[in-house]
Amino acid sequence: MREKILDYKEGSFLMISSGEYRDYEINGLFKVLKDFNANDQLLAWAEETDRKLVNMIVQRDSLNKNINYTDWLNKNGFIEYVQHRELHIGCYGQTKLFDYTSDT
Repeated sequence: MREKILDYKEGSFLMISSGEYRDYEINGLFKVLKDFNANDQLLAWAEETDRKLVNMIVQRDSLNKNINYTDWLNKNGFIEYVQHRELHIGCYGQTKLFDYTSDT
């Protein structure tokens, strides 16, 4: 189930996001530490953390207290968090500046 678009190369940067519409958010900026395919690692993460995978989708599993996918990638040396700042320049045609600093 390997898709080339989900291949990430060592030394590149990756922004991980989640949500849709109002709850869409960028979860962080990461540096790729070694080449990986996100689908291949999704399969490995799901198996290791006892999550059910259907059509390459892990359904909502809030009762599963095992590590989430992003933290698992980090723990296994695929990515590392990059401290960063975000400059939001507004919306709906207005320019109004907001500075957001990452927590880590």
